[in-house]
Amino acid sequence: MGLAVMKGGELIEWRVKTFKDSWSHGKLKDILFVIMEYVEAYKIKIIVLKKPDMHRSSEGLDKLVSELTVWAKINRMKVVSFTLSEMKRQFSKERNFSKAEMIKQVALQYPELYSEYNKEQRNRREYYVKMFEAIIVAVLFA
Repeated sequence: MGLAVMKGGELIEWRVKTFKDSWSHGKLKDILFVIMEYVEAYKIKIIVLKKPDMHRSSEGLDKLVSELTVWAKINRMKVVSFTLSEMKRQFSKERNFSKAEMIKQVALQYPELYSEYNKEQRNRREYYVKMFEAIIVAVLFA
């Protein structure tokens, strides 16, 4: 899971958080707990999500989004979501950027991401992509 926190247009926290093992009710609770810790620690008022495409979603992910949305509403928080297609359209009005191009542009905009960007370019498997997606949706909403 990618996490990013922005305040006043400034990127103040970003990371990848992994949750091993197969999907379970316990894993759902663990993920929600981490998100709730971030909300409390950073006094977050708006949660922005990258919504998975329908064919890429799963029952567990749908349940996570549903529970997070209910929890946020109970706590008077706004939840906003973007699909990858919406992210591409919003990222630049001039042309439709690919996900790789959006990641590169965000890394250029925030030099503190350069290390993770370079590591991701060398990785055989995607690792930092979810973190970059979280940053992109945060930037789009900011």
